[in-house]
Amino acid sequence: MLGIVYKGIDFSLLFTMLDKRVNSNIKERIDLINRFICLFGKQVIESVVADREFVRDQ
Repeated sequence: MLGIVYKGIDFSLLFTMLDKRVNSNIKERIDLINRFICLFGKQVIESVVADREFVRDQ
């Protein structure tokens, strides 16, 4: 899931349904960010915040 924060409120924006019971892998996470960039562009990204599992390669 990818969300945005606007004026302190988080809005879920994009997600991917997985056909598995485990967490997403690094490729799936990169694909989700690339979907966001294709829709809205890089220029709208002020910062990226993620939990520790986001950067872990699976």
